[in-house]
Amino acid sequence: MSGPINKRKRLLEKVRYIGESCSALDANGIYLCVGEIEEGPQKGWLYIINKFGEDYVYAPERFEKVC
Repeated sequence: MSGPINKRKRLLEKVRYIGESCSALDANGIYLCVGEIEEGPQKGWLYIINKFGEDYVYAPERFEKVC
């Protein structure tokens, strides 16, 4: 049996990572945001395609929208 599934709002926008570089994200790197959690304790967190091409959930305060 798998864990609970987060309800996901689909998005498609570019964002800039404003945190320090880590293994999956580069400081000031531009990434694609493909969704946002709509419910639960991680409400508002973003699904970001990282530099390895995998989508993971990250805190929204670590990103800013790119126009």
